[in-house]
Amino acid sequence: MKKILLLTITAIFAISSLSCSSTELYKQKNNKKKYISKTKEKPNNTIKPENEEQPNNKKINKNKKTIKTENTIKNQNIKNKPKNQKNNNETLNKSIQSKLLLNYTGKKWSKALENEMKKIDFSDYNFDINRPKLIKNVNSIYVLVNKANYLPQNFAPINLVRPKTKYMGGGNRFYLREIAAKNIDKLISTAKKNGIVINTVSSYRTIAYQKILFNSYAQRDGIENANKYSAKAGFSEHHTGLCSDVSSPSMNYSLGQNYGNTKEGIALKNNAHKFGFIIRYPKNKDKFTGYTYEPWHLRYVGVELATYLHETNLSFEEFLALQKGILPSSIVIK
Repeated sequence: MKKILLLTITAIFAISSLSCSSTELYKQKNNKKKYISKTKEKPNNTIKPENEEQPNNKKINKNKKTIKTENTIKNQNIKNKPKNQKNNNETLNKSIQSKLLLNYTGKKWSKALENEMKKIDFSDYNFDINRPKLIKNVNSIYVLVNKANYLPQNFAPINLVRPKTKYMGGGNRFYLREIAAKNIDKLISTAKKNGIVINTVSSYRTIAYQKILFNSYAQRDGIENANKYSAKAGFSEHHTGLCSDVSSPSMNYSLGQNYGNTKEGIALKNNAHKFGFIIRYPKNKDKFTGYTYEPWHLRYVGVELATYLHETNLSFEEFLALQKGILPSSIVIK
């Protein structure tokens, strides 16, 4: 009996001890969890270094990537800009002078002439007398009037004035367009200062007067011969008010090819371009111009073009054909 009682007490004690141990273990586990949880939490008074928070770091890195991408694009644009700008400048600075003209003469024209030539529609020029063409831009100082290009029957030039210098011709054929009159006065006055006497003898002619003049030459010399030195009505440069026949006392103010051998004729050939004039029908150029040599016939085309023609020894027709991409040997004027 005593033995049974002792075993019962022992068993109860063992169960009590086990229960206490389990409770203590449970408390220890809970305390451990709490401790672990507390160690993960940071005190509120902790000073956080800049950029410490992970979410902000991600944003900053994203922004850095964006900034990098934007900078990359900007750098690419900066690299591309000079190239594009260079191409644009090359386009703007590219000359319109034809390669044929440049190769034929070996002379590049000036920037001033470049600017003038940009005003011209070269498609308006015709070089086939078998198919004469009506001129469109009748008041251009670069108008081409010859056997292949004619003016309207009712044409009259603009801004006609009388030059200040002396006129030695007959009738009232002294008028010139203002720009031509101004420069013919300069040419004549400058020549006079250098002991060279030159005066105008025939400038602007109406289409009606030219018709009478050509018919008289045709009756005297025949149409074929008249065509070599005179223009039909509507086909004459004298209608433009941009040209003038000149002569000197040494020629008794007559017109003849020997004028080119006089000191006045030589002076004109060497200096007319300085005032914007050319010898419109040069020697040995009749197959291009359609007319025989006339050292007295001055045509105003401006200083830039006159100088270029003088330096390259081109006739007006040759220049225009070459610029249009046509070899002078291919044009049909004579």
